[in-house]
Amino acid sequence: MEEIRESSSSAARLLGVLAIACFAFAAPSLAASTEPAGITGAIPKPIKSDPPAYPRGALATGIEGSVNLEFSIDPNGNVVDPRVIQATPPGVFDAAALDALSKWKYQPRGTELANMQVKIVFKQQ
Repeated sequence: MEEIRESSSSAARLLGVLAIACFAFAAPSLAASTEPAGITGAIPKPIKSDPPAYPRGALATGIEGSVNLEFSIDPNGNVVDPRVIQATPPGVFDAAALDALSKWKYQPRGTELANMQVKIVFKQQ
């Protein structure tokens, strides 16, 4: 399940846009729905957002969790400088989430968008 909620900062500038997306992944199914909420200007639209690989060890032992990441989107729509800001459990899903996010692509905007956030939830179904 994919849910995207977006809101603008008090400055109402696109550089202050905060995007939060929640994904539930169980290899290999994915259902998606998008729900934008009050934002000034056009909403950054992902044009490629493949789910991360579920780490084998976590899959085999039934571990579920989530990773919150922060990143920027360059003028061409590429994800740049992704970093983990919180993970549960720590260290289990970090690499898979970072690897997947670094390959995502957004609709080009011609300007950099900073301080974007995404939460990726790993859940076995």
